[in-house]
Amino acid sequence: MTTVSSCRSKGSSRASLAERVALRRLPEGAVAELLSALGKREPPGALVRVIFHETEGNPFFVGEVFQHLSFELFGPVEDDVDLRGSARL
Repeated sequence: MTTVSSCRSKGSSRASLAERVALRRLPEGAVAELLSALGKREPPGALVRVIFHETEGNPFFVGEVFQHLSFELFGPVEDDVDLRGSARL
């Protein structure tokens, strides 16, 4: 379960400050598709299995792990840079 919060003016009630948003867990194949879309190439099966296992298919966590690994391997990268073929995970 992920909680999404937003700022409100002082007059709003506390109950309206957060909203629960249910995220369905992705099956392993969908995690592979998401990683492929994020990385612009097909990820190795071993990487998919590890990320699926560690994130339990939570799409938010899959994206965060991808961002972390990308930063660790390549440092800060502009959105329009194509990383295909730059390194192997």
